[in-house]
Amino acid sequence: MKKLVLITGAPGVGKTTTCCTLTKMIQGCAWLDSDWCWMINPWVPKTSVQKQYVEGTFSRILRGYLENDDINTVLFSWVINSATMFDLITEPLKDLDFELYKIALVCSTDAHVKRLKSDNRREEQVAAPDSMTSYYHLGAKVIDVSSMSVADSALAVLKIIDNTVLINALCDKGE
Repeated sequence: MKKLVLITGAPGVGKTTTCCTLTKMIQGCAWLDSDWCWMINPWVPKTSVQKQYVEGTFSRILRGYLENDDINTVLFSWVINSATMFDLITEPLKDLDFELYKIALVCSTDAHVKRLKSDNRREEQVAAPDSMTSYYHLGAKVIDVSSMSVADSALAVLKIIDNTVLINALCDKGE
């Protein structure tokens, strides 16, 4: 059965780097990074029209991936900080057959600040990083990536979604 894996976490926690690694590890995998859909120039603070368009784009792309016979696993990364946001993604896809996985990446404040700085994020993001508290209350599997490498973060996700891929990845890693 196809898998839809929703990966969330605060900006800078490691969603993009983890998904990039997972895409390379999983055969028949597609990944939609929500950031790609928000790349609008000139940037205007999110208007209701922009928001509606982008959310519709998420659904159209995810549906296309889930209907593609060559794709078995679909990754979607976005800052989802409420349970209703999960519904926003899954509701338009309810007529499709897939297993849903909700995964939240979290880290300590120190690790988060370090990651934000290494990503060259805006000063205001570094000075006041987002709280991780809401990610523990989403009904998602929580992975604390504070002291994990990108590869280990990806392996932790694989452990949740697919033991067969995990075993192959560990064999390739020599463990």
